[in-house]
Parts: sequence; C-alpha cells; structure tokens
Amino acid sequence: FFFLMIRRPPRSTLSSSSAASDVYKRQAHPQAPNQTSQSRSTRMSDVPKNIQLGANMSERESLQNSQIRDMVEAYFSICQRNVCDQIPKIISLLMINQLVTDLYPKLIQELYKEELYASLLSESADVATKRKATTNMMKCLKIAQGALSKVRDIV
Repeated sequence: FFFLMIRRPPRSTLSSSSAASDVYKRQAHPQAPNQTSQSRSTRMSDVPKNIQLGANMSERESLQNSQIRDMVEAYFSICQRNVCDQIPKIISLLMINQLVTDLYPKLIQELYKEELYASLLSESADVATKRKATTNMMKCLKIAQGALSKVRDIV
C-alpha cells in the first residue's frame, strides 16, 4: 500500500498571503489537536511479524509486490552506483590529505633555513635590469606628461 503523507508547510508559508498557506488551510486535518499519540497508534494496524509471499496473493497484491520490489532494486542500484563513483574520489582525497600532511612540514623546514635567506631575498640580474628599465621609462613618461600639460596650458 502506498500512502501520501502531507506535511505541514514551513513557518514562513503560514502567513495569510502565502499560496502554500492557502493550500494548507484547505486540506482536511484527520486528527483533532487534543488526541494523544496512543489513540493514533490504536487506529493503525500492527505491522505483521513476517510476510509470506505465495500463490494465494491476489493479482493486485502481486502487482504491488513486484512494483515495490522493482523500486527497491532500482534504489539499491542507484546507491551502489553512487558508492562506486565516490570511492575513487575518497581515495584521492585521502591521498592528497596525507601528502599535504607529510609534505607541508618538510617544505616549510627547507624554506626557512637561515643559510637560504640571502639567496631567497636577493634579486636576480634579469629582474634588476627590468626594474631599472621600468624606472627610467617612468621618469621619461613623467617628463613627457609635464611637457604635454605645458602645451595644453598654452593652447
């Protein structure tokens, strides 16, 4: 048997202007608010201890049984596929985390050796020549800007 459970909408939709609130208000509420959970449980039939499937099932029960079986098998197939897809990702993540845990301290230890400070902080010859050329270009551009502003003032 398939039951459709209608849930109460979130509090944000209980306002009088909400469309979901209007739908909720029109629904029939089967239980009065003063009934206890014990009285609700007496209305429901008990779950059978064991379910026997056999030749004495009606056609409808047989059809429902096969539909439920198909849905459960499809669900487990999806779950199995998801787990199979996630396993390589999890292994990669664990390997990367282990690599970070092992490699990071070694790299930091190599980087902060005092004898390497001078070489790490020194400027290479190529960068020094580019910096000097850029500084000279900046001076020339400032002179040109000053000359252009004088020409603009004259005109």
